[in-house]
Amino acid sequence: MFGRGKHGRGFSEAIRNAKHPGFAGAEKSIEAKEGLSKQSAGAILAAGARKASPAAKKKNPNLKRVKSASRSKLANLAHKVY
Repeated sequence: MFGRGKHGRGFSEAIRNAKHPGFAGAEKSIEAKEGLSKQSAGAILAAGARKASPAAKKKNPNLKRVKSASRSKLANLAHKVY
């Protein structure tokens, strides 16, 4: 399954496309599905990253890079009207 693709140039196309879309891609996905602003979608995604289990953080160390939410940002999001 893993290894060189049919042309011998590293991973096959299917494996390469199976990767996570990244923070920006996941943010766009939440934005489209929920009909929220980009800022709100990013807040939802970051909250999920903060709640990730130690096993998930071991598998994807980039989850450790998400900073804790500041109180001022949380207050601004709470006062918005959707």
